[in-house]
This record gives sequence, structure tokens and C-alpha cells, in this order.
Amino acid sequence: MRCAPLTKPSRRGLSACLRRSPPVRATVCNCPCGHPAQRRRFGQPAYSHRAETFVERRDFVSNTAQYDLNVILTPNLSEAQVQSEKDAIDQLIERYKGTQNKLDEWGNQRLAYPIRKFNEGYYLIYRLTLPVDSPKTIEGSLRQRDNVMRVLVVKDRPEWRTQKQAPEAPADEAAAPAS
Repeated sequence: MRCAPLTKPSRRGLSACLRRSPPVRATVCNCPCGHPAQRRRFGQPAYSHRAETFVERRDFVSNTAQYDLNVILTPNLSEAQVQSEKDAIDQLIERYKGTQNKLDEWGNQRLAYPIRKFNEGYYLIYRLTLPVDSPKTIEGSLRQRDNVMRVLVVKDRPEWRTQKQAPEAPADEAAAPAS
């Protein structure tokens, strides 16, 4: 539902229209579109159509989602340094109320192009369940670490996965008894 328009301004402009009716004032809707809100009396809250639709839509949206977190570390790290980086990532995930579903550790892999003059990187791929507002903050926190070369957070979409279909047996062979 859109907000009701103001009274039609006169030739002298909107301010002259407002001077004619002092107990009623025009406001701008508190949504980003900035169109005029419904007329209101002093002390009454302005109606915002955007706020209402946001509240309605929020009821249907889940607060958590599945994400893939891909991290490339510098290749010259020792096992203890790699473990400390993994622990720091785990603490960061716990701080933002996420859970780690799976960790794929690919190890040192060749990069497609040099990053920080390295031709290899140590790959870590996490499967996470996170609140929808935390992936950007986790990504920003990881980018500030010295041993992290690249970070990518991707929301997992089930429709993007390829479905493997089992090979079907011919119906004639299955129906005929062996003699």
C-alpha cells in the first residue's frame, strides 16, 4: 500500500499549502524513496509502507543460511601456524554464532596467477551455517590477518548443485525371469 499524497500544492508552492492548514503537517515517508507520507496530526507517527512490508517479509525469512568460506593462506606456513590460523577462524565463526559443518583442507595448490609474489597457496574450504548478517563481518575480519591471502564467502544455493542420476536398468531385462 502506498502512502497517500499530500494536498495539491498551490502556485506559490508547498509551503503556502501548509500555511493554510496549520494543525496538519506534511512529512516525508521514512523510507528511502522519499515520497510524501500520509498527512498526520501533530504527535501521531507517520505511516511508512516500506516498514510494514519489511516486517511482513521478515516473518518468512530464516535467520541462518548455509555458506562456503574459502580461505587461501600463504604457502610457507608451518603446521603449527596453519593450526593457529584454523583455530582463529573457528573462534571467529563461534563469535558470530555460526557452526562449522565441514572442513576441506586441500593443502598447497598452485594458483592461477601470483598473489603477493607467491605461486602457491594453502587452501581451506569451510561449510558453515551462519546468521545472515555475519558473513560480511567474518570476511572483513579474515582479510585483516597477515597470513590470509584471499577470502571468499558464497551463500550455498541447493539449486546450483548438479544432481547425479543413477543409471537406469532396461525394463525388459528386469521383467523377464531367468531360464
